[in-house]
Amino acid sequence: MAQAGGGAILNLLDAHHIGRIGHYAEAAAAHGLISLFWVNVAGRPPIVAPYAAKEARFGTNPHAIGIPLPGGDPIVLDFATSRMAHGKARVALNKGEPVPPGYIIDGEGRPTTEPRHVFQHGLLGDEALGALLPFGDHKGAGLSLIAELLSAGLMGAARIDEKPAKSWIINSLFGVLIDPARLEPDADLRKSRTESYLAFVRAAKPQDEADPVLTPGEKERAVRLERAETGIPLDDETWSQIKAAAAAHGIDAESY
Repeated sequence: MAQAGGGAILNLLDAHHIGRIGHYAEAAAAHGLISLFWVNVAGRPPIVAPYAAKEARFGTNPHAIGIPLPGGDPIVLDFATSRMAHGKARVALNKGEPVPPGYIIDGEGRPTTEPRHVFQHGLLGDEALGALLPFGDHKGAGLSLIAELLSAGLMGAARIDEKPAKSWIINSLFGVLIDPARLEPDADLRKSRTESYLAFVRAAKPQDEADPVLTPGEKERAVRLERAETGIPLDDETWSQIKAAAAAHGIDAESY
């Protein structure tokens, strides 16, 4: 539709877990299309607190934007609207490591560095579930609210405040796809304009010479290449959970 008409707007309603939405932006870029995606998360209790709140009202509600670069790697901006992705909090929990200050509050709304407070199985006694904090305070919280409304709330799909008959992850998605050739038909000009600006950004003096200035998507591509060669590091707890899940379906994970 986007290639035929220059643009397309879509809704995916009440799907199961759709995975990392950066992949959707990468797929659109591979077809030469600009893309913007907003996603909500329903079927689970809220896990992100609004700005100035002591309890959760949002999901992690990710956004992704992709811009193709003719003959080069695309720009892919993919982020949760929480300051920390829930999955990264799980990694910290499994490793037995704290999270940085300012990322999580406990069930009483108090700052904590213990990731267990945002997992039901991590609670002790009568503790209430805590919450992740939004990135950028009111800015991330506002984007999270917009993602909920655009992807699900306005279209009648499951919202995070509506308990489904069964408890599972439900994702809805709102997307916009644009053919950049309708904006600038000359692909070489689009490429040179984009590359010159990216070079300007990367040329900024870094605060730490060992940590160069990157543009969206570069770090993820570098990690992907590295792990394709060296493998994906896993802590013992995560690997034991994978083995247990595999064993429940008659699969020996150690054989792979």
